[in-house]
Amino acid sequence: MKYFSILVITIILLTCNVLAQIGLYPQAVFLNMQNRASNLKIMNTTDQTKEILIDIKFGFPQYDSLGNYTLAYGDSLPEAVWSAVPYVKVFPKKLLLKAKEEQVVKFMLGNMSNVPDGTYFGRIMVLSKNPPEEIDTTYTDKITAKLDIHFTLVSALIVDKGKTNCAIKVIPDIATVDSAKVNFFVGIEKGGNSPFLGTSEIKVYDMSGKIVSETKEMTPYYFNSRKSFKFDKKLFKKGQYKVELSMSNEHKDVPKEFKVAFDPIKESFIVDVDGQFEWKRWADI
Repeated sequence: MKYFSILVITIILLTCNVLAQIGLYPQAVFLNMQNRASNLKIMNTTDQTKEILIDIKFGFPQYDSLGNYTLAYGDSLPEAVWSAVPYVKVFPKKLLLKAKEEQVVKFMLGNMSNVPDGTYFGRIMVLSKNPPEEIDTTYTDKITAKLDIHFTLVSALIVDKGKTNCAIKVIPDIATVDSAKVNFFVGIEKGGNSPFLGTSEIKVYDMSGKIVSETKEMTPYYFNSRKSFKFDKKLFKKGQYKVELSMSNEHKDVPKEFKVAFDPIKESFIVDVDGQFEWKRWADI
């Protein structure tokens, strides 16, 4: 009998990652009471047959202690209120795609009559792996090692019910410095019954009005958050800078009919940077 030692490595990726064995289109699935069905196209981008497993679970973007984007799973308190998982069915949940083959997976919204208005959400988990192989039963006393790598792409699931709204309050925080970056931390208090799925833009000027640096990012805020905006340390010298923060519901992956009404925000602050690039003060102008 031949003995197998199988090492399974699981790699979890965001959509459109170049390392992935599969492609997804669109980048997120949106459902509401008027659009109760949607499709997700799954493409095998490799030269080999792949087994594909599709599942949905509760999860959402958040920001860690360093202000960096991450995904949160297993938080039972918001799950009990905001999870879309109980209301959405997926078919099929298992595929076998040949090389360069593609197939459509359907998402169907069920009955939500017993839940309040708002936006419910989750994450779509699309796992690709090599299909099972027949085991060689030829007798041998050798142990054969086999490496099986599983890739998981993660995409967003958004479900709107009834009237949705979102409110954002910006709370200036601190600045820190690492070996290469100055990190401007911004606190966000999120109100309403829908996440903020939009764009944040920060422009930094010197006190003469000359722009020093700027960044524009897609910044999802599902709950209260604390995000870091990063700038090249070499651009900053000792002195004061004017910081302008703008936020809008602009987002390339959110269809027009799913954009939550949001009055754009534009706020200005002063940051005082000393020789160690510490954020000494950030106050309203």
